[in-house]
Amino acid sequence: MKKLWTLGVVIMLALALTACGHGGEPEETETEETAAETAVTEEEPAAEEAAELPAELVGSWMLETDPAASLEIAADGAVSFFISGRGDGAGQIVMEDGKAVAHTASYLEGVEKSFTLTPDKDGDGPRVAMSFTDPAGETLLWVPATAAAAPEQAAATARVDQELLDCLVNVGQRVQVGSSSAHMSAVAQAAALMDWAAASAMSPAEVHSAFAAHFNTLDNNGKAAYLLQMELVDGAYQELLREGQEALLADAGVSGSGYPWDYRDMEPLEALMTAAGLR
Repeated sequence: MKKLWTLGVVIMLALALTACGHGGEPEETETEETAAETAVTEEEPAAEEAAELPAELVGSWMLETDPAASLEIAADGAVSFFISGRGDGAGQIVMEDGKAVAHTASYLEGVEKSFTLTPDKDGDGPRVAMSFTDPAGETLLWVPATAAAAPEQAAATARVDQELLDCLVNVGQRVQVGSSSAHMSAVAQAAALMDWAAASAMSPAEVHSAFAAHFNTLDNNGKAAYLLQMELVDGAYQELLREGQEALLADAGVSGSGYPWDYRDMEPLEALMTAAGLR
């Protein structure tokens, strides 16, 4: 009888240990499943934040109505743009409510602008709609910069005045913004441009195309610097339109110029300043 009682106790202990072993497994499985669910929950917001820029927006774009205009959109959302007489800037695109919203600051004035960029599906080919959020609220349609130019634009580009191109190159090379000689170098380059304008037969469209041909060879930093250089030259140009500037020209090392110039002959130079966004 004692042996049976002892055997029963052993069997009961064995059953108890087996039950404990099986009881622990569900707890481990439940913990793993809970952790997996938590991981999925944590990943979902991150996926929303990492919304990708639509591939249709990435590239170089132009305005058919403005040969000097440019819009550059990189795959990482970096954006820069220039529109003659209407604005310029660089910044970053972020996805907001499924829309690509660009936040930029002006090269020249530091003015902040925001606009949405969306692929335009209504045209015959790829286009990008740029919709500004400022009070003007205009929308511009950009086409690929690699697209074939309109016949009249191609003709204007082919007739680029070499003297103007030389002047544009000299502005970039010789006007050192922030240096003690910046004003005098700007006066010298303004005088050269005024001599060119007085003798030039280029139309405003041809001037715009010439400026675009040079300006679009520059990278973003180069464009920002060049616009500041052109701003200095424009200021010197305004000075040289006034009487009694002989001493200023002499101090700038300018001799044999066409001073005094007639403002009525400055239409090509005014077109250039418009192309540079200064009018």
